[in-house]
Amino acid sequence: MSAKPPAASQEFKPRPLTDSELNHFNTIPWAKSILQQSLNLQGDSSENSEYVAFNMPARVYKDYTDEDGYFAGTLGTNETIPYLVTLCRRDLNQVSASLPTKPPAAANDPKSKGTFTPSRPPDIIQLVSMSAPGLSGHPNTTHGGVIATLFDEAMSHTIEAHLLALTPSRSSTDPRERDAIYTAQLNVRYRKPVSGHCRMRFKRRRRMVKGN
Repeated sequence: MSAKPPAASQEFKPRPLTDSELNHFNTIPWAKSILQQSLNLQGDSSENSEYVAFNMPARVYKDYTDEDGYFAGTLGTNETIPYLVTLCRRDLNQVSASLPTKPPAAANDPKSKGTFTPSRPPDIIQLVSMSAPGLSGHPNTTHGGVIATLFDEAMSHTIEAHLLALTPSRSSTDPRERDAIYTAQLNVRYRKPVSGHCRMRFKRRRRMVKGN
């Protein structure tokens, strides 16, 4: 195992989108609209945008800890997920400071069928381009485990984004020395099959703060 420090591309930090990413998602009308509105691509300056593009550390294999081989390797090919863009809100420090310490009552009721109505824009937006047959389970259908994995990873990046917003010094700490983020429970309900060749968007919001 290598002792070398992580590269900048392995950090959850702002980055410019590549021409390849822009060219790909600009061919999809709804994805192009999200990028233009979120990043202010048609405005005078992207510095005034509501969102900023971020690195997705899981897309880079880390030989010094032997991690992220699944997302960077197995799911990082042209036959699986060739393009994945993460957008993060700029004002997450203000959002984090205003979050409640307890979840809504319906969130603790497994029988609740109420619909969650967001009161603010998403904290994280992820655009995902998926391929077939690399991700197929049933014919022309993306495997449900892959969809659950994408939910899990989006949730992880939302938590990391809030931690960085509340504790800026975290970004200057070696990732190997930070508290790790694990998923203890993830419940996913599928409403309909997801096509094998498709593009998806994931929107994540942190709804409460618990603990330190």
